[in-house]
Amino acid sequence: MPFDFLKRKKDASTGGQSDSPATPDGARGVPFDGLTEEWRLVGEMQVEGRLSDAVNRREPIRLANV
Repeated sequence: MPFDFLKRKKDASTGGQSDSPATPDGARGVPFDGLTEEWRLVGEMQVEGRLSDAVNRREPIRLANV
C-alpha cells in the first residue's frame, strides 16, 4: 500500500483550496445555513484556509450575502 494512500492531494494552481472564488484578501466563500430561535440565516462564511481551522480558532467569521 502506498504511503500517501489517504492523503489529500494539493492542486498547485489553487494552493490546495477549493474551486470557490476567493475575495481580494484571499478569503473564500463557504455556503452555510444557520438556525436561531427566531431566524433562518443563509449566506456565505468568508474564511481563509480550511473551514475546520477557522471554526476552531473561535474568532469572528465574516459573513456575506446573508
